Amino acid sequence: MPGSSPRIVLISSCDRLAALACRHLFRPNSPMKIVGLVRTLLPLKTQATLVRSAIRAGAFFYLPFMFLEEHATAVALRLATCSSTEHPPAPDIVTECSRLGIPVRDVTRINDQESVGFIRHLQADLCLSVRPSVIFRTRMIDAVPPILNFHASLLPDYRGIGGIFQTLASGSKQYGFSIHEIRNEEIDRGPIHTQCTLDVQPGQTLFQHTVRLYSRVSPALIDAVERYTSGKQAKTNEGGSYFSWPVRKDLARFHATGRRLFLPTDIKRVVPDLCQGL
Repeated sequence: MPGSSPRIVLISSCDRLAALACRHLFRPNSPMKIVGLVRTLLPLKTQATLVRSAIRAGAFFYLPFMFLEEHATAVALRLATCSSTEHPPAPDIVTECSRLGIPVRDVTRINDQESVGFIRHLQADLCLSVRPSVIFRTRMIDAVPPILNFHASLLPDYRGIGGIFQTLASGSKQYGFSIHEIRNEEIDRGPIHTQCTLDVQPGQTLFQHTVRLYSRVSPALIDAVERYTSGKQAKTNEGGSYFSWPVRKDLARFHATGRRLFLPTDIKRVVPDLCQGL
């Protein structure tokens, strides 16, 4: 790989937040080459199972936010008017792949032989996982090129679901994200290649913090790939904290910080973040 652009297979749900995170990866001057896209789709049965598990955990309040953050981001992106017209704020991932002739495979079972075979056929150097909404199993991890995964918290803390929410609920003054290597089925473990720390903003909602974070991910993904391919030492990812579905007591802690999950005015307020770094 030294001296050449690493060949990358992108694994993603391709939602609007993922598009925001990946917005620089397809540019002509990108130091990596995307050679394939695996778009992960959740069957209705799996979606129903997730809803039931959230309800059983007392996290029903969090489900509407998960739906809202995706669609409110889409609306905000349509409203975004940037000084540079060369690039849209967040090109649709599938559209970009089609435009560039990059093979796309829609999968509902990422760990099956067909999905693994598609990835192996592309002869990539790395896989890049951005919001795939799936858990990679050992048989898949061992069969494909190394996987670098984006996670929305400063690992090793706040592994699992709702990393930004749990960080804000804790009253922390900082939050951020990590790109780490997946080596086994343990959730959000593996060596950390890049992290980005942001200051928590007084009075801003969870949605505002979420968009602000995702708008800064793309350069960090590129940095993580460069660090990995150049053999730079990674940070250990041990200890820390893990959270499953947020529950009512977590929401109470969050509200005790004086914050809200979302306000209608957020859609216009996040436009400057969407335009940053273009």
